[in-house]
Amino acid sequence: VGGNISLSEAQINTDSLGITSQGGSVDVSGDIVINSTRGTAVYVNGGNLNLQGNAEITSTIDGNTPWGGTGMSVPYSYDGVFVDGGSLTSAGMFEITHTGVENDDQSSPGASSLYRQFTVKSFAVRVQAGSSADSIVDILSADISNEVGGGIYVSGSGTRTAKVSLGDETSADIDIATTGNTLYDEYFSIKDGNANNWNYKQSRTGGHAVEVNGGTLNIYGGSYSAAQGEGILVKNGTANIYGGTFFGNDSYDEKGAGTGPIAGPAASYSFKVFGGTANVYGGTFGKADSSGSGAFVMGNSSTDLANANIYGGTFGVGGQAGFSGFDYANISFAPRGGQ
Repeated sequence: VGGNISLSEAQINTDSLGITSQGGSVDVSGDIVINSTRGTAVYVNGGNLNLQGNAEITSTIDGNTPWGGTGMSVPYSYDGVFVDGGSLTSAGMFEITHTGVENDDQSSPGASSLYRQFTVKSFAVRVQAGSSADSIVDILSADISNEVGGGIYVSGSGTRTAKVSLGDETSADIDIATTGNTLYDEYFSIKDGNANNWNYKQSRTGGHAVEVNGGTLNIYGGSYSAAQGEGILVKNGTANIYGGTFFGNDSYDEKGAGTGPIAGPAASYSFKVFGGTANVYGGTFGKADSSGSGAFVMGNSSTDLANANIYGGTFGVGGQAGFSGFDYANISFAPRGGQ
């Protein structure tokens, strides 16, 4: 907390925080191994964490263990790496093996449009704007997996923002996979705009490979896959996609009776935009031999559109749809003569 720490290399075994940088800097010139058995392994809050070597991080969350961060205003954290203002830079391989906690059953207020507001509880990496500082994260190489929950979450807040870059213009050795695929039992019927004839279930252990709910995310390449969830979901902010492969999937049938993949707005897609802006310059979205669909764009209102600018890329399909535009979608294909 404040000050500077420099390490050549380290191995940390803990049942709490492995590294925290709050108002100061932690510089690791060599390799580091962190094993956290109950809580978040890395917490950055207004400080700077610079990893020049390889980082191997294993985190398993106990949902009943409070930690507090800088105070009890954040009594629980369910993420493997949490950047809450400040910066994280990784020049080597950034490897995270995370096991989060199950998503809450969020159906009690009524679930006609829950699919739009559903919250994944745990992410392997969560980056959100701090209360008094922006969050800046640069990861050149990564191998990130989560057995319960999502991959990477990016969110801005108020006057502060978050900016995350995965890879750079020269290389992007990035692999993000979420493997949880269990569900809550109950089916819900969509009653939202023109979407009134599809059913869906809540995810219990699944999560999106990437979710953007504010700030800016730059993806230069890599692989992003979800066993139950979206390949990439944009709800707010801006996602710039220059390359990579994206795969979203559903692990259940629409009506639970062998009738085929789930369809409509609540289905999981390789590329989904519910708000904000996604600029796609390249990449492959979907698989021809899967039950997931390619792309879906749907905004919130006439004054809150979902924007998708498709300058390039390939959208495949093995499920219900290759590329779907729905209510309040603003979609431009090849606005500058792309392919």
